Amino acid sequence: MKKYFLVIIPLTLAFFAACASASTFTLHDPEEQLERDRLREVITKVNDEQETNKKSIYNAKNTISFLLDRGLLRHYAGDYAASNKDLQKAERLIEEAFTKDVSDNFSAFMTDDPYKKEYSGEAFENIYVNIFCALNYYRLGDLENALVEVRRLNEKLVYIRDSYEAFYARRSSPSESSRFSERIYYTHSALARFLSMLFWRGQGKPDDARIDSEEVTAAFKASPSIYYFSMPDISKELSIPKGTARINLLSFTGLSPVKTPLSANLGYFRFYWGRSSTNDEIPFETERPFAGFVFRRSPINRIEAVFNDGKKVELSLLEDMGGVIQQISITQAVNIEVMRKIIRGATYGVGGIFDAVKYAAKGSANVFSGKEDKAMADVDDEKNMVDVRMSKYLPERAYVGGINLPPGTYSFTINYYSGNTLVDSRRFQEVKAEEGKLNLITDYSWQFVTSLPGMELSANLPDFPGRLSAPVVKAEKNVSDSGKYVRYNLNWELVPGALAYYVYKKNPLDGKFYLIGQHNKPASFFTRIGGTFIVVAIGRNGFGVPSRQVSM
Repeated sequence: MKKYFLVIIPLTLAFFAACASASTFTLHDPEEQLERDRLREVITKVNDEQETNKKSIYNAKNTISFLLDRGLLRHYAGDYAASNKDLQKAERLIEEAFTKDVSDNFSAFMTDDPYKKEYSGEAFENIYVNIFCALNYYRLGDLENALVEVRRLNEKLVYIRDSYEAFYARRSSPSESSRFSERIYYTHSALARFLSMLFWRGQGKPDDARIDSEEVTAAFKASPSIYYFSMPDISKELSIPKGTARINLLSFTGLSPVKTPLSANLGYFRFYWGRSSTNDEIPFETERPFAGFVFRRSPINRIEAVFNDGKKVELSLLEDMGGVIQQISITQAVNIEVMRKIIRGATYGVGGIFDAVKYAAKGSANVFSGKEDKAMADVDDEKNMVDVRMSKYLPERAYVGGINLPPGTYSFTINYYSGNTLVDSRRFQEVKAEEGKLNLITDYSWQFVTSLPGMELSANLPDFPGRLSAPVVKAEKNVSDSGKYVRYNLNWELVPGALAYYVYKKNPLDGKFYLIGQHNKPASFFTRIGGTFIVVAIGRNGFGVPSRQVSM
């Protein structure tokens, strides 16, 4: 079971892939839409890209993403055995990646070149792979192995929780703990528990099904920031009247967020590298770019199944998978910066020769004299990139519903709405509903609207439903008792629904704002060099309204 503990090692190794050049490779197109009648064509395209295009992102030491993408596409196309073959191989590679030579991973991290090692997968990929393996097994008529897949997922979540707890327990500085992270856990999957409940019920084991139904409730209670919506009514799932059959409906919508490089030029942490001729400490701001997300949110907010006799079933949101992916990634990204600080400090000591030499090659006198804006516009492009490797075909949301009917054969249509507008629909013919068996229908609508297309504040970002409000930002200037040191603080209040906050600084050379910091809760952001700043809250629907500009 120790290998599941390693699922969270992206906190110390795998997520080090967040800072390297991806410009050599052909990136995924975040605008690409999936269509039911083109799935085979897309699978062929993915195969060809991996086999013939040396600059494809799949060939950037990235077998895991290739297998995940092809496995998901094969699942959507109904090729369940081939899908399981791909997904389970990807899962094995994710686990094996954490057992390889640690020195290889460390070297890749310290040289900011994660492409020197194989992509080792993300925690959320290692979790959701089991959902689709379980659905594959159900379609193949194997409920026993479907349950095994759900159990594997739940075991991984336990070790993720324990790993986070161990990480926080090792934190010695209360100020760092409050500044860099908070306890955002995904320790229960309502989707996994709901499926497990159905599988147990399909095997005729009501007590086990009842236990998992209680775990669905526990998931909503344990993670209110993830399960921020009303829990579906699942009471009827365990009280099916005798002489009736139940049809269960599971619908996935949209596509999950995908990584994108941010326009970042300066980093989160401030260190002191060496001393000047007067023995004063020299402020040195590291280059530290960030990986953000392009959101691919479905316009669908209502799903309804309509039967031939006029009966209707309303489906309810069960899991915001895109939100889970975003929260896991933000928590890992913030925590990994703490580990970077520790590891880099231990490796290079007080002198900080490694980064100081790099800055000297770019004209470090500008930094040391306080003219950091020139350095912002003159960033080392090869370093200021992020790793965008990940699977791009996970869905964004999962909805569930069900209806009790006399045993028999039924035809119905699943309609997808955005408000009152019909967005998509699919017809199901002659579906058999059997008493005492699991009659689970799964469907997919991949249509999405791209949100958060770019991270520069100059981007044209009109308001949209659910957009977060602007943070209220206050600035203060603190001067040391000797009057020698100045520290500028930005403080802002909680924005309801915010998953992260980005701090931007204006570069007077081009008038643009560049990302210089990331927090996953309200914080006090400090810098020793003044300027003009903006804070933006990031929510489940994308980029919030920027705060007012604060100069200091």
